[in-house]
Amino acid sequence: MIVESDIKKLLDSLALQEVAQVSFGGTDILIRVFDDSTKLALTTPIYVGGNFIPLSVREGLKSKPPFDKVPFETTLHVDEDGFQISLNFVGSLDFHGGHHFVSLLEDFSWLAGEWRHYLDGHDKRDLVHVRHKP
Repeated sequence: MIVESDIKKLLDSLALQEVAQVSFGGTDILIRVFDDSTKLALTTPIYVGGNFIPLSVREGLKSKPPFDKVPFETTLHVDEDGFQISLNFVGSLDFHGGHHFVSLLEDFSWLAGEWRHYLDGHDKRDLVHVRHKP
């Protein structure tokens, strides 16, 4: 749970530095403000591969995920060099007070967790099962 004073500190920090990183609901979220502090961007990794991104995970990105009740539009970014996939949100920074901001962070964190679970399920499809005789 985030307290109002923490939100105020975070918003004040964003006003000065235009970037902050927070851990919210077990999700590390990079927050950026831009366009004269009128827009907000949220980014978090949802899949990190060892030295590649498996085909089954890539296929999971193409198919419709089972969680389609999202109150805002997000995008996915595949970093081929870093072998990771990130969830991104860009929107207007026109909310008043911290309640809407906290709600946005909660929803974004929830969605990131859903994507992680979904892609992890696809990742497990590529595992090779080896039988071991005792």
